[in-house]
Amino acid sequence: VPPALGRAAYPRLTWFSFVRDPLERLVSAFFEVHRNATDRDACADAMSPPRQPSEIDGPGFGHGFCATGLNPHLVAAATTGRGHAAGKVARDGVLARFEAMLSALEDGEFRNQHTEPQAERLLLADGGVVDFIGDFASLEEGWQELAALQAAIFNTSWPPAPPRLWETPAGLRAVLNASSLPSALVQRACRLYRTDYCCLGL
Repeated sequence: VPPALGRAAYPRLTWFSFVRDPLERLVSAFFEVHRNATDRDACADAMSPPRQPSEIDGPGFGHGFCATGLNPHLVAAATTGRGHAAGKVARDGVLARFEAMLSALEDGEFRNQHTEPQAERLLLADGGVVDFIGDFASLEEGWQELAALQAAIFNTSWPPAPPRLWETPAGLRAVLNASSLPSALVQRACRLYRTDYCCLGL
């Protein structure tokens, strides 16, 4: 359903969404905007073959936050099987790139669909609240709650929860994860996504 039409056009639908912890989502967005794919590799440092500037959703190689640190995908591939010391140097480079991207977000120099606050994406142009918001970390439990809501309102059955089609590879989690971020960066990210924490109860 096109969100611009809003609730008024579809009064009998249940509007729902599942959201993620903003800090976890920011780390995931960091991985996503560095992925070697069209409209993904913001820094153009993982491209093979090279793409046109119009296919790059970001500042590009050597520009903006891309001038700092290392691409997490390249580090994850290069450090697999290496010793702890080499891995730490590489992880420090990834952390530097993450902090540079966070600064760019704070300054309004970089933004895309993966870094936008989730609360903004849930707003409907024609008003109306969302009927149900679940936590993606507990998708299966939330899906059962949603099923109960559907049964109570519409007396209808609800299909099983959809499968999780994507999990962050262990190699990427090894070079950067939300639990290993310095507290100063965590506080900055929390301020950046305070709307999500306040409005979505996260």
